Amino acid sequence: MSARIAILGGGAAGLSTAYFLAARGAGAGVVLLEREPALGTQSSGLNAAILRTLMPDPWLRRAGVEGARFLFDPPAGFTDQPLVDPVGLLLPADGEAPPPLDEVRAQAPEGLELRTLDAAGVRAAAPYYGAPTAGGLLAPTEGRIDIHELVQGFARGARAGGVTIETGAEVVDLRTRDGAVVAVRLASGEELACDTVVVAAGGWAGRLGARAGSRVALRPTRRHLLTTAPDPTIDPRAPIVWTLGDAFYARPESGGLLLCACDEVDVDPDRCGVDPAVREDVARKVAQHLPAYAGAPVVATWAAMRTFSRDRRFLVGPDPDVAGLFWVAGLGGHGMVASASVGRLAADLLGGDASDPLAAAFDPGRFAGAGRAATA
Repeated sequence: MSARIAILGGGAAGLSTAYFLAARGAGAGVVLLEREPALGTQSSGLNAAILRTLMPDPWLRRAGVEGARFLFDPPAGFTDQPLVDPVGLLLPADGEAPPPLDEVRAQAPEGLELRTLDAAGVRAAAPYYGAPTAGGLLAPTEGRIDIHELVQGFARGARAGGVTIETGAEVVDLRTRDGAVVAVRLASGEELACDTVVVAAGGWAGRLGARAGSRVALRPTRRHLLTTAPDPTIDPRAPIVWTLGDAFYARPESGGLLLCACDEVDVDPDRCGVDPAVREDVARKVAQHLPAYAGAPVVATWAAMRTFSRDRRFLVGPDPDVAGLFWVAGLGGHGMVASASVGRLAADLLGGDASDPLAAAFDPGRFAGAGRAATA
């Protein structure tokens, strides 16, 4: 077996890279390998599906804006349904020492509508929210992403452009020769010879890169999400609430609420199970921010991975040491919003075009003293 490019990982990172390679006519000879029986079931399928382009880091914000543009206006044939439901994102200033609203406004991308609300306006926008607040900000065009349709759209486009996608194909090792990756070895014992290996395996990416001798390090972390039982008092199209003073978010989901206390704990990606103690932290924050729903019965709890680089910016580009090794990883909590931007950039770089300033900002070589300098 052989390929020109082997992409490891069938989540948004790997699929968007495959999609944009195919869109450039470079899909032939590209093989995407996903160890699970279906695509997008790990970080891509377990996240909160929130479109938020308001970010403090200017480079992540830039990638998020490009990704959001794709989500609102995908190419013809990508999907036959909207990828975003713009229910709005409400940012109430509550909790201990919330940042000034002007400071938060400064994190907004150009053109994003932000409305300043007083306390009454905050409660009118999201009646399920009930903490004391002096006011907040509402971004009415932010909202919920249809993750399943996004993942399937990338997969359909990649296949149509000649990419081979294999599920149930677990990669266990990368084989190198003279400091270059030459093949990947699967759990089945098969080997796939290739010129380039794209590591887009989420929480497992760092482990796979290390097997090829890369010094690039990644930090897989665990975050819990919960959903409550259906409640007729909850408007299913109420905005997402993301508090400014105490990390917590909530949104309507399946007739109830999806809740997250924004926990972040380092985790072995093979042992990313639910920690029952986290429910106590969630319950405390629900009582603080959504007092009317304190004690609401929880019907589902799960843990999702968010993987970060050392500076919490993305890793997109060639490894600084290992020839033929290419990273699309470390997307943290922004992978779904920025998926199209990341895939487009990866395809550009794989095709030899490093002209986008994002290429320098996300260059894996920045941690090895070999990266290009990024200038805003």
